[in-house]
Amino acid sequence: MRWYDMEPTVCMGISFIELSPSNRQIECAEHIIKRAQELEPDLDFIRKVTAINIKRRYYKRWYDKNETVSLAFRYLKELPLEAQITICKEIFSMLKNENVPA
Repeated sequence: MRWYDMEPTVCMGISFIELSPSNRQIECAEHIIKRAQELEPDLDFIRKVTAINIKRRYYKRWYDKNETVSLAFRYLKELPLEAQITICKEIFSMLKNENVPA
């Protein structure tokens, strides 16, 4: 089971991002990063780990193919569950006019 499958709102948020065009994925990722840094400013260590993964071309998951999206999901994963849910609800608002499953 994937880390985001545990909570339906988070799982749906990740799925919406995955089904979005790459430019919208990046916009969502930038939003996640910004909000994660606001909520938990000590998450900077994740940036280093993600940069190492990208340099090694470690593409295990669909979202690892883009450094910004990979970083955003690493941040999201490390946030408390309530913060994950809040950010995913914000993503729903960002994507509400997109062609994503309802």
